[in-house]
Amino acid sequence: MNSPSTNQFFSKFKFSLAAIAVLGIGLVAAILGTQSSQDQRTRASVGIPVAYDRGSTSTVAPGSSVRWNHTTSNQTDRLLLVSVSVIDSTIDRVSSVTYSGQNLTQVPGGTRACSAGCRSEVWYLINPPVGTFSVSVYMSGTSSPGIVVNGATFYNVDQVNPFGNVMTNSGYGTSSSVNVTAGTGGVVFDVANASNGGTIQPRSGQVKIGTSSSYTGGSGTQSLGWSLLNGSTYWANVGVAINQVAQTPTALPPPPSATQVPPTPTYTPVPPTPTALPTQTPTPAPTAVPTCTPRPACLDAQPRCLLPEPAGGFCPTTATVIPTPTATVAPTPTQVPTATPLPTIPPEPTATPVPGATMVRVNLLMHGIGRGGDSVSANSQGNYYLQRPQRTVSMDVYDVENRLVISKLGTVLFDPSFGGFSGAIDLGTAFPTGIYTIKVKTDQYLRGLVSGIQTLTRGQTTEVPTVTLVAGDINNDNQVNIVDYNIFIGCYSDLLPPISCNDSNQILADLNDDGHVNQFDYNLFIRELTNIGGQ
Repeated sequence: MNSPSTNQFFSKFKFSLAAIAVLGIGLVAAILGTQSSQDQRTRASVGIPVAYDRGSTSTVAPGSSVRWNHTTSNQTDRLLLVSVSVIDSTIDRVSSVTYSGQNLTQVPGGTRACSAGCRSEVWYLINPPVGTFSVSVYMSGTSSPGIVVNGATFYNVDQVNPFGNVMTNSGYGTSSSVNVTAGTGGVVFDVANASNGGTIQPRSGQVKIGTSSSYTGGSGTQSLGWSLLNGSTYWANVGVAINQVAQTPTALPPPPSATQVPPTPTYTPVPPTPTALPTQTPTPAPTAVPTCTPRPACLDAQPRCLLPEPAGGFCPTTATVIPTPTATVAPTPTQVPTATPLPTIPPEPTATPVPGATMVRVNLLMHGIGRGGDSVSANSQGNYYLQRPQRTVSMDVYDVENRLVISKLGTVLFDPSFGGFSGAIDLGTAFPTGIYTIKVKTDQYLRGLVSGIQTLTRGQTTEVPTVTLVAGDINNDNQVNIVDYNIFIGCYSDLLPPISCNDSNQILADLNDDGHVNQFDYNLFIRELTNIGGQ
């Protein structure tokens, strides 16, 4: 048995542990609260950077309007900009601009004329429709030599306040310039115009869009300019800062104030904890036998009878127990997921049959596209919404001695139901019957070998086994190596503009054909590096 002094010691020890625990909890809460406050301030100041989608351009001679097609990708918080460069605004002015029938608005302050009459303007449309539609620029008169127009879509743009600093400038010389201040995560779009209608080229670091527009990323003051390659002339330059979409900060609890820290508890002696006695199971009491007299029915009838009550009293009336209904639980219906519709692809082009022509039908699975998989995961699913659903392929046919017999080009078309490309290659009317091996190649992919020996019969169509092609051959030398990697990195533009990329490399570096060179293409390229060369 414990002595009183022993119990008192353990009581104090219990108090000390409790006090330390309470103080520790308060200290942790204060630290976490401070960190939460810092996280909240950080998240509130971070937005989603503006990103470039795609551009388009058109040039028109004297006329009353110009129309061309522009494609807008399915991105969030979209913005369409249309720049117009008018050679002589004294007799030719922009009256309106539309996209898919929707009117655009001129950017406030986004117009500038030069002393010789040339004029640069920027128009915009918030949240333009997704897809390929016509852009129409309507003029109030005719001019010579005409106008130049460019379209550009961006995403992650503030839909309420899309523009920040808008600046214009004009002058005379062999180069133009305009300084525009951009906010964090924003980009600057500009348009230039030369009164002599000559060729113009943007400064290094500006990504050219079409003929006379460009953009550049980065916060702070951006100095944009163009070289006027046909000699000194009058010019007009407009620059527009595009604001990034604001990110809603995550709601976090406020940090605890000093008064919220629990006070140091005052010591109160704790009596010893009594030893718990074993729980005893009570013995049920025997059911008592009723000593009452059965209740006559006339006591509850009308008129009621009068009977003297016996010593033990009448037994109470037995209530009729209504059984509690059992609820029937209906099974929860299984929700059937809604299938995402695949893009509508036009029917596969059928080669015009030539009497007596020998045809080879091929089915191609391409890494990163449809159900083509990749070098690490053969069954992974790639992009189905392609920018280039039609491809040109080359077919090389070899005889039994591995000598090249014929090399032909043909067209294949993406089939969403198959998840790959299909098409027929025409080998001509003079191709002899025999046994052959076949290799197939297209841009961005290593050459692939059709498995097995194929028997081709003159004048007939032969369907060969499906071929899977490996991605990453950006420079089309049938190898995946450092040369392809350097081209790819030059075109990479996930958040910032590409470092060094032309239009051709931009298309070839987009390995999954979704219209962007970003982390998805990078991951695919890295997974393909186990393949050095093609067949």
